[in-house]
Amino acid sequence: VSIDRSKIWGWLSLLTCGFCAPPDKTTSHDCLCGVIFVACQACAMLMEMHDVDRLASQVRWSDRQSHYPPAHGRVAPNPFDESFGRALGRALHYALSMTLLLPTRKSVWAWLLGINRHQCTAYHRMVSRWTMVLMALHLLCMSDKYGIRDMFSDRQTCHGLGNLYGLLSFVLLCIVLAFALEPIRVRFYDWFTRAHWLVVPAVVCACLHSTNLLSYLAFPGFLLVGDYLYRVKDWSRECAVRSAKAMEGGVAKLVLRCPAVSRALEQMAN
Repeated sequence: VSIDRSKIWGWLSLLTCGFCAPPDKTTSHDCLCGVIFVACQACAMLMEMHDVDRLASQVRWSDRQSHYPPAHGRVAPNPFDESFGRALGRALHYALSMTLLLPTRKSVWAWLLGINRHQCTAYHRMVSRWTMVLMALHLLCMSDKYGIRDMFSDRQTCHGLGNLYGLLSFVLLCIVLAFALEPIRVRFYDWFTRAHWLVVPAVVCACLHSTNLLSYLAFPGFLLVGDYLYRVKDWSRECAVRSAKAMEGGVAKLVLRCPAVSRALEQMAN
């Protein structure tokens, strides 16, 4: 029985959020980045859990009643309880901001780190899948603590405007992730690019769920929008038809304006 190792490595890479890549496509640079990323995530989780426990011990009963009203007749919870689930939520802030930071083609970070656009895309996929793992764990922890019914509540909390918005964000990002899987992405690339626009309402819902997320996304979001506008401007200048004239024999004469080609020819000439 022949075994397609490429498919095995493909599924292993998918299940491990991109950390286990085929040996022939993995460099020491990629391994080092993966190890540093995992180590930073583990340290950040421990620090966040310690900070959540510290804040939980400082919350008074009056604060619990005024900032986090009782849900479905239960006693008002401490807004900083369930330290692991809260720490996952905070880790999501960092992970989601990195998913917006990495795709920028003109980003100064890629230049500083000495990586190309394809490596940025690979890291974007890895961090995006890791973000979905964190989001799923956060949802499981909080629904186990407060009940699945509370995940559909639009009741305002001290962290945001309701858990429902967080659930909506998770569903939208799951759709984006589904279309980003390689078998679907390769066969339906147009739908893959269209599905990525769901990131916009997903981020809006995430900010409504946790209002302080906006401060994490402001800088990478600014870079991403600026990068997109630059590319739109660059595309508009890339090639333009200056004139078109029909010739005999069904031939058309086109005069094109291509600054990018002109710059490349000038560099070759110099």
